[in-house]
Amino acid sequence: MSIFDKVELERLLTNLYSGAVNSTRLPVDLYNATLLLLLKAVYKGFGNNASELVDGSPEMDLLKHYEHNIAIFSGAKTFQQVKDMSSLVFTENGYKRDYSEFKKLITGDKFHEGIFAKYNKNYLKTEYNTAISTAQMGREWLQIEDDADVFPYLKYVTAHDERVRHAHQQWDGVVRPVGDAFWTTHVPPNGFNCRCRLMQLNPDDDIFSVTPDDVIKTMPKTDSPLFQMNPAKSGYIFDPSIHPYTKNVEERFKVSASQNFGFPTPPKPAPLKPTPKIKPPKKNKE
Repeated sequence: MSIFDKVELERLLTNLYSGAVNSTRLPVDLYNATLLLLLKAVYKGFGNNASELVDGSPEMDLLKHYEHNIAIFSGAKTFQQVKDMSSLVFTENGYKRDYSEFKKLITGDKFHEGIFAKYNKNYLKTEYNTAISTAQMGREWLQIEDDADVFPYLKYVTAHDERVRHAHQQWDGVVRPVGDAFWTTHVPPNGFNCRCRLMQLNPDDDIFSVTPDDVIKTMPKTDSPLFQMNPAKSGYIFDPSIHPYTKNVEERFKVSASQNFGFPTPPKPAPLKPTPKIKPPKKNKE
């Protein structure tokens, strides 16, 4: 996965080398390419039917939060990679590198991966997949809450193969009410490339046992704090208070970061409306 062709990448390299692009003069074309690709992932996860959503509906409100979040994420990602790339124009001794050496550090060779590939192939592929699965879960959760009167319980289900992570194996089969606090921190995806899912349960039709409270207290946390959230409640694809792109901005750039580094950004939406409190299920089949 790459967002720049050879001509665009060469133009970026020459601008970085000349100083026309740096930490205070960021490339809008790189930001736009990142933004558009990740928004495409969000729309795909959300169902590719954003045009059918009603303004003011919970679905549209959530989607607007995702759009704003992806814009902030894309701005910070652009900043961080430009900062890393521009730092390689000069050696540690302060001498300007030959352009060919600089280019190799950015684009890589058959022996080493370049910084551009790290950010815009490897990282971006994972970020794209995460945006799809997180947006899909956010939309799905809204439906889960709507269905809570019929399906008041949820079951955590893994992919049941050798690739399932150890922590996720321990969550497999956990059953808790829809309104339970467990689903505030353990809604899939619970890690990068997580394939787990939730199953809705009806106590009149499904046979199950609710996982006891003392067992829940022993459950491990998610792979990373980035995934300790419910994306329908947080309004985030990538939590800006936790993700390294947004969290690790040096103090001298904080004002610029608060304005998304000057990049065009959709207005910050109003806070998500709190969802109605879900009443505990009346009965459960043991």
